[in-house]
Amino acid sequence: MSTAFPPSLRLVVATPPSPLGVWVAMVTRQMLASATGADVGQFELNSDDATERFLRDPPKGAALIVTHYPRPELIDHITAHSLPVILAIDDPIACTAFHLHNIGGAVRDAIRPLTQSLSLIAAFAAVPGKTLIGVGDLGEAAATVAGRIADRIRADGASIAARALASLGISPATPLNGSIQAIVLHGASLQPLVDRFEPYEAGMIEQITGGIIDLCLGHPASEIVWHYEFFYDGGTFTSPAPMMIDLAGPARCIYYGPFLHLPTGRWDAKVFLGFSNEITETHVKVDIFTDEIQENFVGKVTRGGIYTMPLTFDVVDPRQPIQLRLFIDRGEIEGRIGLAMARLSPNQDDVREQDHSL
Repeated sequence: MSTAFPPSLRLVVATPPSPLGVWVAMVTRQMLASATGADVGQFELNSDDATERFLRDPPKGAALIVTHYPRPELIDHITAHSLPVILAIDDPIACTAFHLHNIGGAVRDAIRPLTQSLSLIAAFAAVPGKTLIGVGDLGEAAATVAGRIADRIRADGASIAARALASLGISPATPLNGSIQAIVLHGASLQPLVDRFEPYEAGMIEQITGGIIDLCLGHPASEIVWHYEFFYDGGTFTSPAPMMIDLAGPARCIYYGPFLHLPTGRWDAKVFLGFSNEITETHVKVDIFTDEIQENFVGKVTRGGIYTMPLTFDVVDPRQPIQLRLFIDRGEIEGRIGLAMARLSPNQDDVREQDHSL
């Protein structure tokens, strides 16, 4: 597909919904307008329909593409036409607080769209020549950060950055985090929301998202941890699920969730389970489920203790939330089971081997 105007007049901002992402999009659009002397269309490409319409009938003038949930076709288009990409990755705790500020809900509700966004943005790791704006830039002067973006538009980036910041009422010397608070949050602060997180909640947010952010940045992924608080009780359908559940009763689903996302690729998971001392012979099964069963583990527990269930599975579509579904395969008259967590990491082996043993 040929472009109808110079690729340098189109920029892409790939970012999770976040204060930093909003700032980068606002400033970038102003700089494009300053460089071209014309109105700049902003295209939010977060769905199949919007992406298909844009690729079928691209704009005829300068354009800013903003995507929180990029489709593979968009990334192929960006790569084929060497469009400049600004990757804006904010602190995951700030992203979660921003979601709660705008929409409300619980932490687990705010984490899900963030993991989906990051899992889709991870595909940009293979796109060359990106400009990264991240948490390390928050203390930098707004003009310094804007200048790095403006250099992707025109060689005299400093001058168009200064004009753009002036049009938004931002002093060039203002630190980036201060200008975000001024023009994105309108003088408010997310800090009260951030301060509401208990230390263990902040830790869980980082453990859920940190490994995905590593992949977005092209780094080896740190381990991802899904704690039991993000799962549902299979008997009551409520979340958070308790750490321990009574097994007495018929064969059934005990735990399911957490409806979080991972980037495309092969993943290893270890599910940590505990069984009380009354256990004599309990048959358990874990399914990995997206829109269909991707993998399952079947095992037998003959005494109480702590066990690890290993699983290897593939993620084909990061838009699909992932469930671990834990079942008992026959009725029980006593005993308790507990789900502590699941630990996940990208699979490093060339050969797929599934260990079905406890």
